[in-house]
Amino acid sequence: MKKNKQPKPKDAKPDAEIKLDVEKIRKDFPILSRKINGNQLIYFDNAATSQKPMQVIKAMDDFYMQSNANVHRSVHKLGEESTEAYELAHKKTAEFIHADFSEVIFTKNATEAINLAMYSWGMQNIRKGDEIVLTQMEHHSNLVPWQYLAKTKRASLKFLELDAKKGRIMPEDIYKKITNKTKLVSVTHMSNVLGTINPVREIIDLAHDKKALVMLGEVAANDLRAIWNKWDINQSEKNAE
Repeated sequence: MKKNKQPKPKDAKPDAEIKLDVEKIRKDFPILSRKINGNQLIYFDNAATSQKPMQVIKAMDDFYMQSNANVHRSVHKLGEESTEAYELAHKKTAEFIHADFSEVIFTKNATEAINLAMYSWGMQNIRKGDEIVLTQMEHHSNLVPWQYLAKTKRASLKFLELDAKKGRIMPEDIYKKITNKTKLVSVTHMSNVLGTINPVREIIDLAHDKKALVMLGEVAANDLRAIWNKWDINQSEKNAE
């Protein structure tokens, strides 16, 4: 929900250079070797629960078998190892999404993260008559918390409408719905249902011009080439056309 723009990473690569070895990646996930009713398992329900690759499973097993202890508290060897692993995970995540170490907060899932933002920032900053802008394609995790906040604070919810044929936000609606009354714009970068990649660069710029904060949902898009550059996402939107 920061307003400042980040410089383009020097190691950012154009989309055309990205190649994924799908079969190699698939082998990292033990559960995908299963057959159900005689068919090879194909799993699409990642928005609800993502399967774990062997690297993650092994890292969790190693931690519980070798270093399990309180973080930032215990001064014995296991505590030191746990703290080091905890901080290293934050550091690697920050580097991956081009953020600062202090900006990374781990939660159980998107629902908890958005509720955390709503109860902490929302309850303190949203007032009667303020407006919160979402899209018609939002998951319940990015809808119900803001409905509750709007009702509690007597604020208004607005929704960016979709072109029913294209499954995309109507461009003119962005400028119609985001106004000087807007305090927060919370949108998904990529819809987990439609696969639509939203024009978030345009939305972010307009929202910031109106002094509004932006919450960008990256649950479905966090592995996209766009994440290589925290804000320079015009190229990914262009390729999605």
